[in-house]
This record gives sequence, structure tokens and C-alpha cells, in this order.
Amino acid sequence: MVTVSLFKMSEVPEKLDIIYRLDGERVGDCKFQLKQSKYEDEELEVDAFYEEDIETGMRRLFSGEAEEISAYLKEKGKEKIQRTVVCFINRTAKTLEIYRGPDFVTGRIKEAIQKLMRVRLDQINLNSKQLLMLVNQSSEEVKQAMFKYINGLWYQILRGNRLESNQNYLEYLSVKPDSLRMVSVIPKINWSNGSKYMVTFDGERGTIKMYDGSYRWKPRKEVKQFVDLVLGVAG
Repeated sequence: MVTVSLFKMSEVPEKLDIIYRLDGERVGDCKFQLKQSKYEDEELEVDAFYEEDIETGMRRLFSGEAEEISAYLKEKGKEKIQRTVVCFINRTAKTLEIYRGPDFVTGRIKEAIQKLMRVRLDQINLNSKQLLMLVNQSSEEVKQAMFKYINGLWYQILRGNRLESNQNYLEYLSVKPDSLRMVSVIPKINWSNGSKYMVTFDGERGTIKMYDGSYRWKPRKEVKQFVDLVLGVAG
């Protein structure tokens, strides 16, 4: 599963200003390296480096052997390991994409970029009406939907094939039209290799998740189209 957290820039600095402000700079343990994107002239690819406690990192990779490996590395003087998160800044779309879900690391990277670029970065959220527009205009099939009601105190998740024709799904949309908060669909896009997969648009968290049964890096051309679907209904 690949997840992208999506943010809108309050203003768009010139490309050289972005490079000067970010490339090689550090905020706390976050450091950044920039390069021109291969996909668009007005897009920059950002590698965000951060440090992680070695035991946490080993547990993520080796589970059962984590303590033994981390103890050995600590004996060798290694307390931290460096990890990388890929980001994209698109000047045309005025967006920052962080290839990571909404957690404290994503928050640190977002705050650091915001500080260095001297712009405000706002999460791009979609309300129920906007999610439904995305479904109706840009999906081949609805696979999953989450409804929330009364300030999030009640929720219902529906899963299945062709939910757009499912009676329960249609009833929730009719009775509680403002409660749709997340949808998983097969989008209508130009697929890079013809292989389609499910994509989840989380209107509340401002994320795009891509599934195909395993963790695989998704083609940038496809991710850009998913982002365009969100921007097309975000207003």
C-alpha cells in the first residue's frame, strides 16, 4: 500500500527560491535534498531525510530479531538510522505531496517545509459532496465507503463490489447525505500498464491510498492523476 498526504500551498515561491530555501537545509533532524522532477517542468522532487531510533527501525524490518540486531549495532556506536520520505512540490497545482500517511513523521516534514519555504501548508480535505462528485465523475466502481455521523460518534463502513448499485449505500447517501467521509474506487484514469487497482480517497485525513495486494511503488503518472481527481473537486 502506498499513501500520499496532500497539502495546498498558500502561495507559490519561484522555483529557484524553493531550491535555495530547501535544498541542503535542515530543521531539527529533518534534512532536504531537491532535484528537478522527470515528469513536469514546474515540479520538484524532494527527498526528506529524518532520523529514527535504531531499535524502532530494526523492529520494523526484522521483528523477531530486532533486539539482537539493534543491540549489536549499538555496540558499534550506532544509535540512529536515517530514513527517507519522497515528496513532490508542484508549482502549477500549488501542492505538496508527502509519500507517507498522516503520522508524526509526516507532521514533522510538513512543518519543516512550511518553515523553510515561508508558506502555509493546509491539508486538502474533501467533504461528502466533493467525495460523491469524485465518485460520480471519475470512478468505474465503488468498492468501499465510510459514513460518519454526529461529529464522528457513529460510523458505518460498507464493502463490496459495485456499491454504487447497493441499496444500503444508496440509502445512506439519501438519508445522511453529508456523512460520506471516505471512498475506495477503481478510478477512471490512463493506467500506465493496464493493471487497475483500488484507490482510497480519505476526505477527512486528506490522503490517497493505493492498493494492489502488495506494497509496490506506484507509477508517478498514475499518482499525479489521482491528485488531479482530488483537485478537480476540491474547489
